Amino acid sequence: MKTKERLLVAARQEFMEKGYQDSSLRVICSRAEVTTGALYFQFENKEDLFVQVIEPVIRQLQDYMQSLTDQDTDLWFEHHQKMTEFLWNHKQELYILIYGSKGTVYEDVWSQLKQQIEERYFRALKTGRDHSSLIHVLTMMQMYGYVTILSQDYTLEETMRLLEQIEKYRYGGLDALMKQTKTNG
Repeated sequence: MKTKERLLVAARQEFMEKGYQDSSLRVICSRAEVTTGALYFQFENKEDLFVQVIEPVIRQLQDYMQSLTDQDTDLWFEHHQKMTEFLWNHKQELYILIYGSKGTVYEDVWSQLKQQIEERYFRALKTGRDHSSLIHVLTMMQMYGYVTILSQDYTLEETMRLLEQIEKYRYGGLDALMKQTKTNG
């Protein structure tokens, strides 16, 4: 494995364990079995290293979320398997983003993702902001449901099955809410 790859692997592990703020470049170098000079040859500083660990996943996640935002609500379920595989394959980076990105340019990604999901709910329910408390709760249930499952050591197949069950439950409730807003609306 090349020096840069070893540093990225070691950094990912260090950021997982300690988050960005408490991570140590010396520990990362020790894990990668390189000198700090080698690290600075590859990366400008700790922030640059963090960005290179996280950026590819962030870019893919944002592109994916934007594609869902641009599509009809009825197509979301069709993308479930692709999204689940993506999240499962990038569990470490997502964990770092949620729990270890404080002090970085990515510390607000969780909030931005929450806003995108809330907007999807508003469009799906075709409701105004008068239901914002309900939308907030539904969004947090969805996000923490995914995070809870992805934080376990389930196989991809087990993860797919659990998330599919959660989605069926969520869509059943969403359908009921949509009918209720049409009736009351």
